[in-house]
Formats: sequence, C-alpha cells, structure tokens
Amino acid sequence: MSAFTEQYKAQLLERIMAEALAAPDFMLPIHLELHPLMCIVGALQLSLRHPANTGPSSRIVREVIDGIIGRLEDSGFEAIPEMMRSGDNPEFDEVGDANPS
Repeated sequence: MSAFTEQYKAQLLERIMAEALAAPDFMLPIHLELHPLMCIVGALQLSLRHPANTGPSSRIVREVIDGIIGRLEDSGFEAIPEMMRSGDNPEFDEVGDANPS
C-alpha cells in the first residue's frame, strides 16, 4: 500500500473520531417496511458467517439483529421473528442454482 494511501487512511480516521466525539448523542431513526427489514437482517446474518468477521463490528451487528428481532416480538409478531432466528441456523439455508434458467 502506498504511503499516500496510509496517510489518507490515518487522516480519515482522525476526522471520523472528531465527528463522532462532536456528536455523541446522534441517533439515526430508520423506518423500514417488513420486507426490507427481513432482507437486511438476513444480509447481516450472512455477514456474521464470514470466518474473519470476529471483531467489535460483529458484536454490534449481533446486537442489532437481536434488537430487531426483540422489537418485532414486543410488537406482537411471532412468525417473522421465528423466521429471522432461523437465519442463524445453517440447517435452514436455501440452496439454489446461482444461474436459474
């Protein structure tokens, strides 16, 4: 990696830290319909299966997934959270043709 790239990454990290420290209470409200929410949870679960995804980000993603499922359960949903929880179990994976005719 070039020295320019390393310098750019270091400067970007400093800017990120400054922005985060300047806005400690920032919250992004997100409103999603159920279908996109199910897709996002599935994509996040898939990302957690990558063997190198073991750091702090993966722990936060796990908390987000569990929070979404819990919120749905608290809202009275039963089948959708059950389906989402099955996304953590490889036995429930759908295996299909990557190039359907």
